[in-house]
Amino acid sequence: MSRNAELYELQKKLYLKIEFVQACNYSNVETDEEQYRQHKEMIKALYERNEKQLVSVLTLHIEKFHNLKSDPAINENIQALSAAVPNLK
Repeated sequence: MSRNAELYELQKKLYLKIEFVQACNYSNVETDEEQYRQHKEMIKALYERNEKQLVSVLTLHIEKFHNLKSDPAINENIQALSAAVPNLK
């Protein structure tokens, strides 16, 4: 992305927005131990190539961090990210 100035700027703005949201939610963040446990679960699911577990852990993590509760629109979009990509041959 370093050769594409437009994508670089988009990514930079996105990171700034994420940092802002994280700073605003700092008082609602879980303990360090809980955050570590959740990230450890994500890494484990990635290593095991367990797509369903990864989506489940990510969904819960995002719901908790952003205080989204169980917004169906959010959950459906997250789960759609793991949908199989069709073979276009």
